[in-house]
Order: sequence, then structure tokens, then C-alpha cells
Amino acid sequence: MKDNQGEKPLISVIVPTFNHEKYISDCISSLSQQSLSSLEIIVIDDASTDRTPWVVEDLAKKDSRIHFIRHPINWGMYRLAETCNQGLAHSRGNYIAVLEGDDFWPEKKLEIQLPSLIENEDAVLSHGLMALINQKGEAWIPPYRWSSEISKNQPVGSILKALLLGDNPVATQTAIIRRKFLEKSGGFHPQKYPLFVFDYPTWMELALLGPFIFVPQILGFWRRYPASVSAYYYEKLWQDHIQYTKLFIENHQDRLSQLSFDLEEYLKNYSCYALLDLAKMRVINKEWKEAKTDFKRLIKSFRLIARHRTNVLKFFILTLSLLLKKDGFSPLFRFYGKYKKFRGLS
Repeated sequence: MKDNQGEKPLISVIVPTFNHEKYISDCISSLSQQSLSSLEIIVIDDASTDRTPWVVEDLAKKDSRIHFIRHPINWGMYRLAETCNQGLAHSRGNYIAVLEGDDFWPEKKLEIQLPSLIENEDAVLSHGLMALINQKGEAWIPPYRWSSEISKNQPVGSILKALLLGDNPVATQTAIIRRKFLEKSGGFHPQKYPLFVFDYPTWMELALLGPFIFVPQILGFWRRYPASVSAYYYEKLWQDHIQYTKLFIENHQDRLSQLSFDLEEYLKNYSCYALLDLAKMRVINKEWKEAKTDFKRLIKSFRLIARHRTNVLKFFILTLSLLLKKDGFSPLFRFYGKYKKFRGLS
């Protein structure tokens, strides 16, 4: 599938980037070298202060499918959804993907993933397994623990059982979205709420529109390192999840009540998984008063927390930590080698 100059591409890939000089070449190369070549690559540089723009411009000279947009001033991480919507406005493909400038795709991703999405016209998006890459280039594949009902969003809205609580079954690095549904939902979210992630707010909106497709293969690589936004602002991520999810519920009460199954328990205990992780971070930071306040709400949500062994373990350590007023998480992290290799993932 070749994309000739001026011919409409099948898929548009939006690449937000900021100071990714070390990684942007690998990111763009993983797109331009796809075995299915009918795509356009829209790179949006948020006023990088390193050599990122020059690397992109050099690559664009060699591949006409690369379109480069550079912000004259830094928009910042809290306008990431706006940056993605800027890319969407400049895109032409029937399918949309977002790949941040420090991540990358496997070579045959599109060849593997697109056919089923094209054939199933009611499917909103397709996603799959994701691998984590550390600074040494070592890979780790997290176990995918969500049910078929949730991963495929069937019946429609089912994935909200995870998203509302603080779980995200759709790895952004793997997702390809059907354009008409993305536009119907209003583009990438949030649009009027300062948030440095766009994935789970967007998946929440799309969850109300139709089924998803899940492909049980590695379809994206997520690079993790201490300076990465998701690692550095880990605590802020959970705080924002709690606030934004409350806002989402308030804005969609009617639509949520019309789903074919009962979401009452999930709505009542919204963000309890996020709150558990937030309480964990507060124990590590020795913020005992805040952690105790979180714990009181978590007790009421224990029925949902108990559905996953990892969460039960976190709850147990949180309880002991509060009783003894001693951080029980950090020693556990030091015990496991994964924490040393993938700092910030636990």
C-alpha cells in the first residue's frame, strides 16, 4: 500500500514531542519503515530547547510523508490534548494514532492491526499489548489482566468498569482510532480541563460510542526513564484522575444511566484504584494525615479493590504502614529488581 504524493493516506500518526533529541529519530523511523506505508506523520514540536527540531527537519527531507509543526512558544504538558487536536485538524487519514516522540512501534504493527479495524465498521478503535523499555533498552511486557468484556468494550461502555476506577486497559502506544468516532466525541480530551494526559479521558468518551478491538500482540513500545513525564508526575496523575473522573460522571449522568448494564457500584467508588496508588505515594512521602484520609474512603471501596491481588497487597501494606507509621512500600520496591529497572512503574 504505497502513499503517493498528494494521495490521501489511510492513517495519520500524530507525534507530540518536546526535548526528545535522543529518541525522536527512533520514533519516526518506526513509523516511516512500517510494512504498510499508506500513512502520514504529523510531528508537533512544543518549542524544544534541544536538537529535536533539527533531527525532525532532516528526516522530513528524506520522507515527504513527514509534516512538521513547531510551536513558537511552549504550550506545556497541560495542553497535550490541545496539541493532539491540532494534529487532528491537520490530518487527512481515516484512522488516527498518537505516538509520543520517545516511544516507537514494531515494524509490522499496521499490517497486523489495521485489517480487522477496517473490516469491522462499528469498531471505534483497535489496541493491543504494550512493552515497556528502560534506558538500557531492556523490555518488559506487563501482564494484561483485563477481561475480554473490558478490552473489547462489549457491551458498549464495559471498559468504563476499569477506566472509572483508575485502570487504563488501552495503551496509547498501541491504539488506532476510527476518525469518524473521534470527531463525533469531540476529538481528544480533556479540552477545558488542565490535564497532562489525554488517553483515559479520550477512551472514556469513546467508550460510549461502540465496541473496541483487542489484538493480543505487542503493538507499541513505551519508553520509561526518570525524566519522562509519566514517571516524574506520577502522583499528580492520580490526583488529576480523581478530579477529572468526577467531572466526567457529572457531565454524562444520563448516558451512563442508559447503558445496558448497571454501573452504580463503579460510579459510587470511582477512582478507588487511583486513590490507592495516591495513598501509596503519600506513605512513601510520609504524608500520614493525607494517607489516612484516603484510607478511610478506600475501606468503603474494598469490595472492588479485592478483585485484584495486586491491589489487595497494596491495601494490606497501606494498612500496616498507617498502623506502624512506617513506609512499607519502599523496602518492597527495593526487594524487587523490576523497580530498579523500571523506576516509577510499581
